[in-house]
Amino acid sequence: MPVFPKKINPATGEGVLEAFEDFMRLVRTQAYTGINNAAYVVYDASQLEVPVYTGALRESGRVEGDKREKAESSNKFYRAVAYGQGKRVNPTVNAPDGYVRYAIQVHEEMGRSRRPKYLEDPAKTTLQQQKSKVYEALRKVTKGAK
Repeated sequence: MPVFPKKINPATGEGVLEAFEDFMRLVRTQAYTGINNAAYVVYDASQLEVPVYTGALRESGRVEGDKREKAESSNKFYRAVAYGQGKRVNPTVNAPDGYVRYAIQVHEEMGRSRRPKYLEDPAKTTLQQQKSKVYEALRKVTKGAK
């Protein structure tokens, strides 16, 4: 005989919708955790690739996007790694006002210190690690399920 959560009355089905909503909230929260962890895998790898002249571009790197609370109530949320505009850094020769406006240009062009594609290449090379982070988080939803 199946074991029902205390919220569900097996005779009447009362509480099924609430239990399903709780389950989906858990799935969304764990998906957020996995996607967030995957974004940090890319961020960490990209920090090793980003060109460093003054340090402003590397300092402008971050994981950004929706907060966990949105994931609890929505099927649409995002987390992303970004560099440049949007995060103020310590002013430098290349970013005198503290805003890095050249992140895309440096990402796409050759001839800079280190190499271009400082974000794209780490995203590709860490794909298995990213998947693992998402799977690991989602497995927690079914932990103990048979």
